Amino acid sequence: MGNVKKLQTIRLIGGMTFYTPIFTLFLLQQNMQLGFIVAAQTLFTVGMLVSTVPTGILADRWGQKRVILLGMLLDMLPIIALAVFRSPTALLAFFAVRGVAIGARDGADEALLYDSYVEENGTSKGYNRAFGKMLSNDTLGFVIATAVAGFGVQFFGASSYIPLILVTALATFVSMLLGFTLRVCKHHTEHPSKAKFLDQIKSGMKVVKTNHTIKALTIFGLLTLSGEYFLRQTYQPQFEQAAVPAIFLGLALSAGNLLNFITMRNVHRLEKYFTVDKLLLLITLALGVAYVLLGFSRSAWAVVVVFMLIQGLLNTQQPIISDYVNQQIESGRRSTTLSAISFVQNMGQVIARVLLGISIGAIGLGHTYIAQGIYLILGGIIGVWYIRSCGCIYKIKHKENTSPAVTAQLAN
Repeated sequence: MGNVKKLQTIRLIGGMTFYTPIFTLFLLQQNMQLGFIVAAQTLFTVGMLVSTVPTGILADRWGQKRVILLGMLLDMLPIIALAVFRSPTALLAFFAVRGVAIGARDGADEALLYDSYVEENGTSKGYNRAFGKMLSNDTLGFVIATAVAGFGVQFFGASSYIPLILVTALATFVSMLLGFTLRVCKHHTEHPSKAKFLDQIKSGMKVVKTNHTIKALTIFGLLTLSGEYFLRQTYQPQFEQAAVPAIFLGLALSAGNLLNFITMRNVHRLEKYFTVDKLLLLITLALGVAYVLLGFSRSAWAVVVVFMLIQGLLNTQQPIISDYVNQQIESGRRSTTLSAISFVQNMGQVIARVLLGISIGAIGLGHTYIAQGIYLILGGIIGVWYIRSCGCIYKIKHKENTSPAVTAQLAN
């Protein structure tokens, strides 16, 4: 099995977060407030913010494999600790360490997939499908895990909470074992980066500042933060208020992410027919409208259906944006550049999550969903206007060669 298949399998197993449907209920059971839980997640973003760029540089200097394994280890440990230590301080530590873990892998596995795909196939053509499959496998693992969790809660109630947390840690451990078998790409064995640490930070940020399209896509990301983790932490109380049956705590997540699995695997097909700005606008407007509907919904079935729709649309812009970034940047700077983009967007996430936590206490959960939807609609319109104003309107074209030079044709 080559690296591409292994990375896709790692995402499948690592995506099995069985505890997600019961996470907030478990914390509420420990007498924590919903607003605090949402605001505490800010430390998750801070952890990502602190680790994303340094670990992206380390991936370019020492190899993506080592950084990916480090991220897996740091991901597993706080999950185990969550089952043992149940206090507000433990929750803050949980978010902080997991943020560092996700930040460590942010850009490294994506860059390794691209380098591995080109080495294994001799061309970058078809990479977008491989990347879409890796992302969708993460979703497929999530679908399987949350369906199992839904049945666990239905039949065993609150007694299922701790086992679901521990099984999640076990899945992360298995994916880490598979990570040890990843092969280091030829680029990192023959051409390790010689640049100084600070020089690489400046290099990644310079690309974001000077490349008009990457800058525009980064700004678009800041204006259209999806609120994915906020939604996953707050939907359980929303379901309880709407009298949604307990089994749907998991099944609604599974069905929504199954829709996301299909969407992520096929969104690249639209690149043949639409420019990137139109695709990003359509996806963002649909997501914004869905959030507004969720805020207004009172019927149990309406809440479930709209929630599934939102899940199906989350992160579907990512493969489109990644196609451009991965093929515009040379291999030795790819992890650094991807991490620099994430760093900028995570700064926005810090502010957004604090505001969402405050909003819940001030105006309630339903009105916060509506506010999130309005933000997405307005942000999408402004972001696409900026993309068009800088002339960054194109359809992605893939060449049948291994050159990391321009492979996206700009056209009106």
